[in-house]
Amino acid sequence: MFNEEKIALQPLPLFPYDCGVISSARANSQYRVVFESNKYSVPPEFAGRHVELGIYPDKILIRCESKLIAEHARSYEHNRDYGLPDHDKALIEQRRKAKHGIIMKQFMALGTIAETYYQGMQARRLNPETHVRKIMALLSIYGSDDIIRALEDGAEAGAFGSDYIANILEMRRRVMPQPGPLHLSRKSDYLDLDLEAPDMNAYDIY
Repeated sequence: MFNEEKIALQPLPLFPYDCGVISSARANSQYRVVFESNKYSVPPEFAGRHVELGIYPDKILIRCESKLIAEHARSYEHNRDYGLPDHDKALIEQRRKAKHGIIMKQFMALGTIAETYYQGMQARRLNPETHVRKIMALLSIYGSDDIIRALEDGAEAGAFGSDYIANILEMRRRVMPQPGPLHLSRKSDYLDLDLEAPDMNAYDIY
């Protein structure tokens, strides 16, 4: 019977049959998709978007607009969080850039001297991002007026960098008050000093 049947048999498909269960979900603001109480990460740019889950016995495939954006090993635990390092790293980088943008906006708000000083740091091949962050950290201690003055003095002296600014600000804080007038004693005779005449003969020996 097989000899008669094999003539009609067709070749097996190149790809195995997809036995996954398809389900829709939405990534939350923490770029996580919840399935069976467990949370699975997606790239941060897909936060808040509708996605499609391909649920298999051993894995979870997450697609958005038919594009595979994440793959996780399926967990049968409960209330666990599974984040891929690349996803968390991307979010950290996004937040870092956003924070740097805010700091740069505050720095440039100090006036034209801020832009001049920034260009000076670039010309000296410094890392302006790091130095700007350190300079702005001094703002809460010294105030904007002192920071602006320090930037002006630093630019004039060709001293570019957060270390120079911190040193200028610290030195200004160390300036001692001007001395007051000399108060003489009520007894003027204290100023009448008797000094012996120097003996010049000692020089004749040589």
